[in-house]
Amino acid sequence: MWTVTIVGSKNVVLEDIFVSAISRSSKPARNTDGANTMFSDNITLRRWEIENGDDSIAAKANSTNILIEDCIFRDGQGVAIGSIGQYANRFEIVENVVARNIKQYGSNYVARIKTWTGEQNEWPPNGGGGGIGYARNITWENITIEDGAKSPLIINQCYSNVAKVNCNDFCLMSKGSSAATLRLISRRQKLLVTPRRTFVFSRPVAKLSSNLARPKMSLDLSGFPAGAPKKPTSQLRYADVAVTATANEFAGIYRNKQYHQPDFAHTLDRARAVGVEKVVLTGMSLSDVTTNLEIARSRPAGSCFVTIGIHPYHAAEPGADAENSYYARLEKAVEEAIAETPSLIAAFGELGLDYDRLNHADKETQTAAFKAQLDLFVRKKWDLPLFLHCRAAFEDFVAVITPYLDKLPRRGLVHSFVGSKEQMEKLVEMGLNVSVNGFSFKDRESLEMAAAIPLGSLQIETDAPWGEIKSTSDLAKRYLANAPALPASKKKDKWDPSAMVKERNESVAIDRVAYIVAGLKGIEVEEVAKAAWENSTNMFSL
Repeated sequence: MWTVTIVGSKNVVLEDIFVSAISRSSKPARNTDGANTMFSDNITLRRWEIENGDDSIAAKANSTNILIEDCIFRDGQGVAIGSIGQYANRFEIVENVVARNIKQYGSNYVARIKTWTGEQNEWPPNGGGGGIGYARNITWENITIEDGAKSPLIINQCYSNVAKVNCNDFCLMSKGSSAATLRLISRRQKLLVTPRRTFVFSRPVAKLSSNLARPKMSLDLSGFPAGAPKKPTSQLRYADVAVTATANEFAGIYRNKQYHQPDFAHTLDRARAVGVEKVVLTGMSLSDVTTNLEIARSRPAGSCFVTIGIHPYHAAEPGADAENSYYARLEKAVEEAIAETPSLIAAFGELGLDYDRLNHADKETQTAAFKAQLDLFVRKKWDLPLFLHCRAAFEDFVAVITPYLDKLPRRGLVHSFVGSKEQMEKLVEMGLNVSVNGFSFKDRESLEMAAAIPLGSLQIETDAPWGEIKSTSDLAKRYLANAPALPASKKKDKWDPSAMVKERNESVAIDRVAYIVAGLKGIEVEEVAKAAWENSTNMFSL
């Protein structure tokens, strides 16, 4: 059966995993899937290498926000979507799946989409039908397949049975861009879709042997400086401008299970001991305001600050407000914070657009919330910078905010930016600062972006408790050789208030961001830390 199954899970990252599930039988290798997701959300499968006979990776029933990237597949069926409708009388969805930067050798397909008929035919796992549902917002990007055995795309529209309902009405659309490529090597292929099943006709070719040397999937660092930045002669000063204090992880909760007591104060103490003098607590929604302000008031004066606003993930909350008073309450929260503790409110936000996570709020809802907050900000004439979010929505983000730019007294920061060098340059041209963290170092495009940020527009952050920079990563091995060691860490079920929690990020690790930016730029870490410190303290009046 399936080698790895992720069921009923949320916010899981699985990296650097090798799967070998090869059938030596002359019969087809059924159910030797490399990895499948079911009833799960926000799952990342990164740098997997899979050799098998069935689906390499499949996003099955009620899988949402699945990212599959930087993988190698040998033989197998590629990335599959479905099987929608396999289980009778159930409603199932597959939504927001991205498969990118994948190399395939001898695979049958790049993409496989399976839906079952409205009539049940036998029972799962290999039979079924009679359920309903949908799959949408599925992306395959930058896929290379060599010696593909059958077809780049197969749609099993009425899987397993002759349909007793009409399966002929469908539309296949290609949404191309310069960034999305499908490269087919060594063969010609064609696709045939029928009401009964999808068949692909092609002349068999020899597959690549699964015993070939396995190429290492690594981050492309060619052209970047090879040496690590030198160790500074004195302690540097840092401002971590993005920390989500209200995240479950800081309350000791992981995957809805309580492992330890809340310990956010301990993380701030550890950070302060290594030169993190300022921390900004990110406001995600109205529910964060009271908690964040209480934390900020409890810390030494001038060390902890807050932002107040509605994150794109929470953009649906105003529409769900029965009293239709959400924005009035947001206005009141900002006004009270300015009146009572003006030194603690650093910015208005986090506001913006995030098209990577449309299960929280669709594009229209996010755009409406973004505009409503900008309208409120301009109407109130608050003397604050904006704390902005832009993920996989660059063109729409620019289109929405541009008419407001001249009315923003202190412009703002686009935090946790992941995008191209050209996009970053556009933001800087608009008068905005850009901040980076561990998420900004995941691919070649983002590395080039981070390396090119002008020092006068650069800020840095951890985005804790997320955005951890693994010590085993290619960037860490190259650029963190002279960085101070992090405090000891323990697993969450072995919690110790004096230690970090393994795989949870903290402000104490912000120097790793500075070292990597310095390494990419080929300059000293003092230059990066000084520029980021000055930009952050000046913009946010820290």
